[in-house]
Amino acid sequence: MYVCNCNGITEQQVETAIRAGCSKPLDIYAGCGKEPKCGRCMERMWDMLADEGMCPQPTGLLPAE
Repeated sequence: MYVCNCNGITEQQVETAIRAGCSKPLDIYAGCGKEPKCGRCMERMWDMLADEGMCPQPTGLLPAE
């Protein structure tokens, strides 16, 4: 199943990136050789990171400027 439709990033690719040490969505994009587009998939990536015990749930999806 796709996590990121814009970049074609699958659940398996996200899981592989997490196991390789990625700890936030921007790391996952970079690990997959991609860059964020619309950002809708970040929430799912945060959920997957939390499921793996890699990070707490964020209070916001995008960093403050």
